[in-house]
Amino acid sequence: MWSSYFFITLKLQPVAMGRPRLNRMTGRTYLPQKTKETLQKISHLVKHQMLKNNVLPVEKKTPVYVSLVFVHRRPKSHKKTIERSPKTTRPDIDNIAKTYLDGLTRSGLFTDDSQVTLLQCEDLYGATDEAPHVIINVSIWRGTDEKTWLHHSDI
Repeated sequence: MWSSYFFITLKLQPVAMGRPRLNRMTGRTYLPQKTKETLQKISHLVKHQMLKNNVLPVEKKTPVYVSLVFVHRRPKSHKKTIERSPKTTRPDIDNIAKTYLDGLTRSGLFTDDSQVTLLQCEDLYGATDEAPHVIINVSIWRGTDEKTWLHHSDI
């Protein structure tokens, strides 16, 4: 059974994870500046919220469920729609999710993003005049003695 553990709304424009670059002189790889800055902001804001709410890091072997909602600024060409609507343009949702999962890991909320066993993402254009933001909801698995559909050998 999933139990809600941590919730935060980040007032940030959703940013996709940039591809690592290679410095030909040194042979070292580095992240693009925009990605690096976004990861630092996410990590800082999540750490601050964890301290404020006395949230401890999730134990290493605990399964984690992360729900991410990315709300982008509505383009001016979408004048006729007023409510939120699905976004099907770049950046890709999986690359945006990588950024926020890495930010959560860097903040210390969980040890490694391999703990995430269930991931739900939504990529939307905001309603008219809605500022861009990201909603993050993290739940952890609290085992039960009850047999659920997960325990059936036929499935």
